[in-house]
Amino acid sequence: MTVNVPVVQDKLYITPYGSGYQNQIEEQAIKRETTKAYMQLMLPSSAIIEIDKEIDALSDLDYNWGGEQEKPVSSQAINYAKRLVEAATFAAYSNCIIWLPPAIAPTHEGGIDLYWSISKHQLLLIVSHNSDAVTCVSRNSDCSPQRRVISFDSAIITILAFLIYR
Repeated sequence: MTVNVPVVQDKLYITPYGSGYQNQIEEQAIKRETTKAYMQLMLPSSAIIEIDKEIDALSDLDYNWGGEQEKPVSSQAINYAKRLVEAATFAAYSNCIIWLPPAIAPTHEGGIDLYWSISKHQLLLIVSHNSDAVTCVSRNSDCSPQRRVISFDSAIITILAFLIYR
């Protein structure tokens, strides 16, 4: 599918009061809306498909998958992690936030770790094997990690805030 994105050309005008771009603010608004519309047309389906595949692959892990009596990843954790990543991906794209997919790993208890790292900033969301809550561990620069239990909606907001303020 080809998407034609309109391009606003800058026009320099010289007046008795100086030179400048006509309607510069309006042009920036048009560009921002065009970018937003383009990003929405380019729905993050490919990003979600890849992450879903990676999360689904965790269901293949059996008991003792790492040799230390680890539990298999639960279907509840898989479904919750997929819903969380999908919602955060769509929220990022619809708000023109550059999406960075998480690193994904199983936990010893049968849950899933979703991990983002940018420069000295880290965010770890631990999806429990049986819960609708997420444990969030965040660390900025050289500060001590902060750990708290958050809801599904708070997890999405936390991911978006991390991506914006990295």
